[in-house]
Amino acid sequence: MRPGPLADGLRDTAVVADLGRLAAADLSVDLVGPTALATAAAVAAKVPDLRIVVDHMGAARMGRDGVERGWREAVDAAARHARVFLKVSALMEAAHAAQDGKAPRDPAFYKPWLDAVWESFGDGRLLYGSNWPVSEKAGTYAEVLAIVQPYVAARGPAAERQFYADAARAAYRWVGGIEPATPRGA
Repeated sequence: MRPGPLADGLRDTAVVADLGRLAAADLSVDLVGPTALATAAAVAAKVPDLRIVVDHMGAARMGRDGVERGWREAVDAAARHARVFLKVSALMEAAHAAQDGKAPRDPAFYKPWLDAVWESFGDGRLLYGSNWPVSEKAGTYAEVLAIVQPYVAARGPAAERQFYADAARAAYRWVGGIEPATPRGA
């Protein structure tokens, strides 16, 4: 869902009531776009029981200048709400757009942004998303996965399980399906 209309709708009691019905039905909402983090914080303040997933790292700009202060502040504000989750997706696409179509392949380039979201959201509210097939414009699926794998692996098997499976279960309340593979070293 695009956050703009939702943010505008928070002034309407009917919209807030509808969001409350989503929460009561144990459903979640995904937000994507440059104002997704701020909208997530605003919605969570009005409807604290609603699970909200912010997609694509909250539209982080991944240029050579590093983490933007405004984005970092928006991450912190959204993360203050216990039912807001962040999908670690579209990293290479964000870097691709910010760097004239040349997304870095070195995982170390992405570390400042991963550090920021991990510090704010912790292990339990970050979930992996590849953004495939859109990600193909910046790199292969294997390259996209290789950006986050070493970072998450360094945090240990429990963090890997949270990141690749359990956080998505918590955010979307999915049950059944294929049980994720046991992380390396577990």
